[in-house]
Amino acid sequence: GKRFLPGRAQGLGTFLLYLNRHTFVGDKGPLLAAQVDNALAANVPLLLVHETDPDRGGCDFAHFFSTTPRELINAGIYQTIALTVMPCTHRDISLDLVAVALGAKERRVTLWSSRSLDVSSLFATIHHHQPIAPKLAAATTIKSTTHQASQPASQ
Repeated sequence: GKRFLPGRAQGLGTFLLYLNRHTFVGDKGPLLAAQVDNALAANVPLLLVHETDPDRGGCDFAHFFSTTPRELINAGIYQTIALTVMPCTHRDISLDLVAVALGAKERRVTLWSSRSLDVSSLFATIHHHQPIAPKLAAATTIKSTTHQASQPASQ
């Protein structure tokens, strides 16, 4: 089956599909289904992000087999491995993995206070480099690691 590989179809961008209990449900469900169908038809790589936090609409993955239009299931939407976004203390790590899957690079910035920050940037693009996940980008965090002043920070 197909697997999501970062950079698999460079130039096409990536279609990030955030999966929670509201995906493909309600008045906007058919519009989302049409967008996903167009992405699949154009061979745009999908990045499936499965929310598991109940406070954010998280649900079991099996739920999607009852809400996803049959045409999309038959077209192989779930042959792509979904990244799971875990709740609570694991959320930051989960979002970091999503950022990496979208091509984010880790950079180490050394500050005058001898503290070093690991900064993950999220570059989610779809056709013509339009951002598709601004809320997800805002959800990523800056993590700090203390270094002794006498040690140079690695770049």
